[in-house]
Amino acid sequence: MAEDATHTVILRAMSNLPTTFDRSLKSWLCTVAVNVARDIRRSNRRNERIVEELQKQPEQPRGDRFRAVQIRLDTERLLTRLKGLIGESYAEHVDLSTVVLLTNITERDLAKRLGLSLDTVKNRRRTGRMKVQEAAAVLSLLTDDRHDSCALLLRIATNREDSPELLHELRVHINRCERCKDRAKGWKRLYWSILAIPGIALCGHLADRLAESGPRVRFAAVATAVAVAGILFLQGATSSETPSALEPGPTIELPIGRMNAVPAAPLPVSPPESTTRTPAQPERALVAVPPAPAATAPTKPTAEARAGRPKRTHRREHHRTAEPRKKCRKTYVHWNI
Repeated sequence: MAEDATHTVILRAMSNLPTTFDRSLKSWLCTVAVNVARDIRRSNRRNERIVEELQKQPEQPRGDRFRAVQIRLDTERLLTRLKGLIGESYAEHVDLSTVVLLTNITERDLAKRLGLSLDTVKNRRRTGRMKVQEAAAVLSLLTDDRHDSCALLLRIATNREDSPELLHELRVHINRCERCKDRAKGWKRLYWSILAIPGIALCGHLADRLAESGPRVRFAAVATAVAVAGILFLQGATSSETPSALEPGPTIELPIGRMNAVPAAPLPVSPPESTTRTPAQPERALVAVPPAPAATAPTKPTAEARAGRPKRTHRREHHRTAEPRKKCRKTYVHWNI
């Protein structure tokens, strides 16, 4: 460090060498050396402070490479079984739906890369998502190892490879069996949400372990949906109440002296005014109403009719009132004079 400081002093002295010396050269070199030493000390203090702050911070947990590889393998195994059940006819649709979901690419960028329109990519991705939901629901029933699982469903899939024909037979059985139908409905949305967050849920033997946590997640989803529906129903009931027309109240007895109670006549109450305009409906007539005469085109008044009209004056109606308008006050005073 001393050698570095000496080289720094020599470089700074040679670059800022004055032409004339008002004092001795030795004192000037000492001043340059002191300034360089102060700068080095300040920089060392700053570096020490940064190192201390970094040491105080807790160490960030490092990612488990084995766990990351296991998540990737589980995801690939799940998607392979889903593609086998769906078939090759919709393989491209499934790839589009999973690529957009599991990577950072957007639908617009994917459409440019494939040379397709954006609407085509959206339609194929929507179709692939529906196919994945249906196949995932069936796959969850096959991997369900609970004691009350459907034995007939497992018997259909025993010793058979994943294929669209197997998926069709399993769906036929699910539509006939009420227990399998209820379970399949709960698995559709659950599988799609799990695919949306692979780092949380796809963690080790997903197809075998997912059936254990499925009922709890489904119960929480149903409870949340019921609560939201109740709140919306209550809000709709309170907002749909409209004020009804006031009805005449009961008769009121007023005891005045020894006079008998006189019932008060009900107050006439007009119905509330409506904000929307409705066309007036004609009342029913007891007698036949003659047809209205045909409308004739307006004709110009004749000279005799124009002669009988009163002549127009320069005064207006509001000038004749006792309280004229402000803008006509001067004219009103002038006419009075």
